[in-house]
Amino acid sequence: MINFYTDKLATHAKSIRFKKQYTHKQMIINLLTNYSLSLNHLKAMT
Repeated sequence: MINFYTDKLATHAKSIRFKKQYTHKQMIINLLTNYSLSLNHLKAMT
């Protein structure tokens, strides 16, 4: 019974870690796209 719960906790922790990594990657991608868009905007302005 205890093993069952520890397994559940382990898989839960794994999924949380995976989600954190994913959101972190998404944040970086969003930052990069925003950065490139703002660069293009600045180029267009000048």
